[in-house]
Amino acid sequence: MTVETLVHAQFLTLFKKNEMDYFLIDASEAFPLATNKPDYIFFRVSSAQKKIYTQFKAIHQSWARSEDETKQKIENWGHKDDFDTSSYYEFWKTISRYTYKYVYNFHPLDAKLWPSLQFFTACGIPELAQKLSEKEKEKEEQQKLTRKQAEKIALRDFIPPVLYKIKVKLYN
Repeated sequence: MTVETLVHAQFLTLFKKNEMDYFLIDASEAFPLATNKPDYIFFRVSSAQKKIYTQFKAIHQSWARSEDETKQKIENWGHKDDFDTSSYYEFWKTISRYTYKYVYNFHPLDAKLWPSLQFFTACGIPELAQKLSEKEKEKEEQQKLTRKQAEKIALRDFIPPVLYKIKVKLYN
């Protein structure tokens, strides 16, 4: 018996591109990638019973377009009546290697969905993908180090020194 399944991956959404500068939204956004039940409710979401969330990542060039294409995207988006599109477009145009670090909570509909931007310099998408992969490996290594440090913590590290001394006297 086949189980109806919907597999999700994660978007790495590019917000803007200036020559060799790439600005990536610093948020993990899951999206439906594949299903064996193509009975869609909306936006590639099916009524499949089983949902699998993977660590697979896909670079999504959603906003990383020319000024004309971005303006057209904003003005024709299904949510265009839900926010000030011209102000948002003007905001988008200001993003640069000098301003990105001051951008916080900037999703046009729910600000907290996009907390900040990451900046990368690359000669194209293949080089950007390589840099993103390297950054992910560094993050995994850091998590391993953190786990090793956590494993070294003993019970005595959680007991205040006075209680530890009492414990030692009671058991010696």
